[in-house]
Amino acid sequence: MGWVSLASYSRRVINLKGIVLTLLVLVYKA
Repeated sequence: MGWVSLASYSRRVINLKGIVLTLLVLVYKA
């Protein structure tokens, strides 16, 4: 349970970081 929740949480954080980085790149290029 702990490992599964930790893995899903880390995956969610990585996805959020990817979205934020993509938005920053788009704004920087614009």
